[in-house]
Amino acid sequence: MDTNKENIEFFDIEIVGSNNPQVLIQFLNHGTGKLEPYWLGRMTEDEAIALSEKFDDTETLRIGFNSTKFDMPILAIIRAGFSNKDILEASNELILEGTSHWQLLSKYGCEALDWNHIDLYEVAPGVQISLKTYAGRLAFPTMVEHTNFQKELVTQSDFDEVTQYCANDLRVTQALYNALQTELDLRTEMSYRFEMDLRSKSDAQIAEAVISAILGLRNKRQTPPRYVRYVAPDLIQTDNEQVLEVIRAFEAEYFTINPANGSPIEPDWLKEPIQIGKHRYKFGLGGLHSADDNNMFLRVDNAYRISDFDVGSYYPRIMLACGVVPALGSREKGEQFLQIYQSFFDERMEHKHAKRKRLANSMKIFLNGTFGKLGSIYSKFYAPDLMLAVTITGQLNLAILIAELEKLPDVTVRSANTDGIVIQYPHDQRSGVLDVFSTNSNRTTFEYEETVYETYAARDVNNYIAIQPDGTAK
Repeated sequence: MDTNKENIEFFDIEIVGSNNPQVLIQFLNHGTGKLEPYWLGRMTEDEAIALSEKFDDTETLRIGFNSTKFDMPILAIIRAGFSNKDILEASNELILEGTSHWQLLSKYGCEALDWNHIDLYEVAPGVQISLKTYAGRLAFPTMVEHTNFQKELVTQSDFDEVTQYCANDLRVTQALYNALQTELDLRTEMSYRFEMDLRSKSDAQIAEAVISAILGLRNKRQTPPRYVRYVAPDLIQTDNEQVLEVIRAFEAEYFTINPANGSPIEPDWLKEPIQIGKHRYKFGLGGLHSADDNNMFLRVDNAYRISDFDVGSYYPRIMLACGVVPALGSREKGEQFLQIYQSFFDERMEHKHAKRKRLANSMKIFLNGTFGKLGSIYSKFYAPDLMLAVTITGQLNLAILIAELEKLPDVTVRSANTDGIVIQYPHDQRSGVLDVFSTNSNRTTFEYEETVYETYAARDVNNYIAIQPDGTAK
């Protein structure tokens, strides 16, 4: 982001003590490194004026972590002049009672701060991950845990300890901000393009916000169906009896929906691995996973090659191929949804083939983010039937590939994981292997991307290292 560093501040709030709560608001200037701590009720007149000016400053870019749901509403209550005890009570409502930030502002009769604000919580790649965990992942030199927020602050040393704890969190937030520049730049560009603030949103939230605005969809909690069914699309074709048996089982199943969270419940028969070709695989309501690739070591030699074939944009391609539309109030809205999704997909492919990586990645956010919302009962895009159509079709297509590849002499699929498979095969079978993928691609329109390995070592399907011919590791 091109913003002048001195016009960027990181901010955080600490509320400590239960009988006599103390409230700290602290800022860290990105350019100068200057820390500005403000203890409510302990400020000088000049500090009170400076804090008041910060509340009114809408130009400075302010960065927080989980600040949309906590710090920003608490700051609005502070600006309105509520006492420290009121602030503690409001904090408990947010944290302990699960009150939403907009409900809290309504209860206290406060207007939200009109700050230029970014919350890194959803932008960062983890799910429900704490700032302390990010500190570890970033190898930040200090990780400070303040464990007793019930402690009453009495001495200056008590206050200094909390100030230093908060300062460390601010520096971790700064380090996380620096690490997320690519993600933030993409969100800033998309915010300009779609004329809405997308800077604090996750991939899925961006997709939902943009497509909902285009279609004029309103927020509402969806009513889950009692069950959903799966019907294999035309692209799923095989004469392998093992795969056909799996297809019949999927199509015969009534997938019960959990009414509490709207998610399909995995039937018992999917809990055990299923034999396809030479090995067993774990099917499920997500992706396909190998069951027999633990403690594996493979190396290229005079007899065998190793290749990893991944499907490019697998789930988006399946979504467009399945012919299932989400229930958005009308069939017309559902079809418009897929038309918009198709346009984003086409745009991404155009950018990708032209090697415009930045633009391709921005469209990837929409494609993957949209799929991520299909299983959420709180999303306008909630469609458990479409979600299952995508994930099950993806697994069946990989199973078909496995069966076809292992018809070839001495060809073995060594590992499978969601959208790709690792194959060990004789050098003289390479044309046959490529023909299998070409035939599949012609039928399905899926595009396969090959990565050649020299060495492949796996503890299990999710923990492996592969060395490519140029020495780079995956």
